Amino acid sequence: MPNVAVVAHSRKSFGGGLCELRTVLAREGVTDPLWYEVKKSRHAPACARRAAAQGAEVMFVWGGDGTVQRSIDAVAGTGTAVAILPAGTANLLAMNLQIPDDPPKRCGSGCAETAAGWTPGR
Repeated sequence: MPNVAVVAHSRKSFGGGLCELRTVLAREGVTDPLWYEVKKSRHAPACARRAAAQGAEVMFVWGGDGTVQRSIDAVAGTGTAVAILPAGTANLLAMNLQIPDDPPKRCGSGCAETAAGWTPGR
């Protein structure tokens, strides 16, 4: 199991919210990820960089387009794979990449192996 981190926008409550996300990750064997919650997307980059610096191989980003975009920018070139968990209003990036908005499906593919995430900057 890769070293996993979660950067989550705490004000996004798609589906079952962060409680469901924790449950789904635990079902996939991720019981103690590096966990960062932000109330504003502008705080996501610092958390994403911290996760990468702490050795996260896969980083799940739970939030809308702003949180996702800022987190991807922050870890580009680090080797940390990004698994997008769309939880915003529009989720345009996720929609354009045809990423499912079903947390169990997305978490399963992100946890299966590091390559299942998206490694930005390559």
